[in-house]
Amino acid sequence: MDFLVCIATTAVYRLPKGEGRELIERERARGRELQAGGFLQKAWSLPGQKGNVGIWSARDADQITGALESLPIWPLITGEVTPLATHPLLPSWLAKDKTDVGFDDVISTKISDGSIGPNGVL
Repeated sequence: MDFLVCIATTAVYRLPKGEGRELIERERARGRELQAGGFLQKAWSLPGQKGNVGIWSARDADQITGALESLPIWPLITGEVTPLATHPLLPSWLAKDKTDVGFDDVISTKISDGSIGPNGVL
């Protein structure tokens, strides 16, 4: 199951510099572990904000909660987790096997083979 996770990290930047730096280093290491474990699929910074959004995968709400609570910055963040469902416009071949093909792969392929029209629709 996929989840859209929005995290505000403003409180992390209020820590004393040394403490904040150490916490961010531990957070990055844990993030790489979660990415390697298949939980964190994609992540983006939010320009002009102290936060990020990402696509996370987990078996269920309990598992995503455990993954998020394992983040070293967990006590300092505010976040929003939204379960995602497959959109009817998603090609059926992609919806069935999302693990092998990413959205970026589909867009790149569709652009190169001309399947995306002038308005960007698949």
